[in-house]
Amino acid sequence: MINLTYLDNEDQKKYTVQLNLDEVEVKFDSEHTNRIQLSEDMILQLRYPGLELDEKIINAPDVSTSFFEMVKFCLDKLMIQDEMFLFSEYSDQQKEEFLNSLTPSSFDKIKKFFETMPKLSHTVSYTNSLGHEQKIVLETLNDFFTLA
Repeated sequence: MINLTYLDNEDQKKYTVQLNLDEVEVKFDSEHTNRIQLSEDMILQLRYPGLELDEKIINAPDVSTSFFEMVKFCLDKLMIQDEMFLFSEYSDQQKEEFLNSLTPSSFDKIKKFFETMPKLSHTVSYTNSLGHEQKIVLETLNDFFTLA
C-alpha cells in the first residue's frame, strides 16, 4: 500500500489517497501486436520500450523527433520473405534510412503499436471539500511515481 498526494483542480487542495499495488493491472488491447505487416512480403517486429530509453528520446526537441527516436529505439527485426534482418546489427544511420523510406501508412501502423501496447492502469477515487467525487486515472509509470 502506498500513499499518493494529488492537488485537486477544482478546490486547489491536496488530497492523499491510498493505492493498493496488488490491485494495479496491466491492460491488454486485443488488437495489439508487435509484428507489423508493412507490405505483402515484409513484416517489421518492434520491441517494447523499457526504462533504459535513450537520452535522444527523453531530450528530443519536439514530439515528432521524440516519436522518431522511440521508433528507432524499438526496431527489432525485419522479415522479408524468408530473410530476417536484426536491427541490432545496423547503425543508427541505417535505421534512420529505413524509417525514412517508410510510407505514411506504415508509420500509422507503427503508431498503433505504441497506442495499443500493454499499459498499467488503475483508477483511484476521493471526495473533495466541495463534496464532489473525483477520479484519478493512473496509466504511466510517471503517474505512479510523481504522485507517490
